[in-house]
Amino acid sequence: MKLLTGMLFAGLFLLNVSIPSAANAAEHVRMITFFDDGTHSNLVYPDAVKGHNIEQHMLNLGADMMLFAQSAAIRNGDVWSVQNDTLREDNGVFKDFGVNCELSLNANPFKIAGLCAVFMSGSGHDKVKLLVKPTLIKDHSVWYKIFEDKEHGLAGYLVREDAPDFAK
Repeated sequence: MKLLTGMLFAGLFLLNVSIPSAANAAEHVRMITFFDDGTHSNLVYPDAVKGHNIEQHMLNLGADMMLFAQSAAIRNGDVWSVQNDTLREDNGVFKDFGVNCELSLNANPFKIAGLCAVFMSGSGHDKVKLLVKPTLIKDHSVWYKIFEDKEHGLAGYLVREDAPDFAK
């Protein structure tokens, strides 16, 4: 059996027949959202964070992670829904905390735009809508700030990277 398999692959190689692979190169995006943990009164979210260790960087500034998401194999015109929402009962009253985003993605050039809703019931506002202005994501391994809600101490970041495309 091994001899037959070897002969088959050798024949395909000599005939220059390609064998489809499970993965092809593609662009991926990761989104992460942070909130002010309340320990630093003058937290300033940077416009960009280089490298992959954004969580530790933001923890050092006084922010904590609220949401982390990854989308594989971005293609022009994709719409990405990202949500992290907690509904909680507090003394018979329901409160909503979280962030929900609808993001439009383009791979060439790599741009993102969309709308995020921030739910912070305990703050006196039930929902704040944040526009994610068209943002060019130029470099790999750089987290770009795509939105910030200064009133509630929230900020969202996005990074792009090359990785396998399993969506073909």
